[in-house]
Amino acid sequence: LPSAIDPDGSRLWVEVPDAGFNIGYLPLSDGVAAGPVELVLDGEHNERGPSLSPDGRFLAFSSN
Repeated sequence: LPSAIDPDGSRLWVEVPDAGFNIGYLPLSDGVAAGPVELVLDGEHNERGPSLSPDGRFLAFSSN
């Protein structure tokens, strides 16, 4: 589920439904997917709602 995009347009941050929910990004090139989803948070808890700071340096999310 798409949630955020890097300020430079290089990554689309997504919730990845698996056994629960994890957070990853889809690399982009000219707005088109340039590879598979790369998981960033993949744990036993549900991580959802990735949101980037305006400068793209910080990632916020919710977890249980």
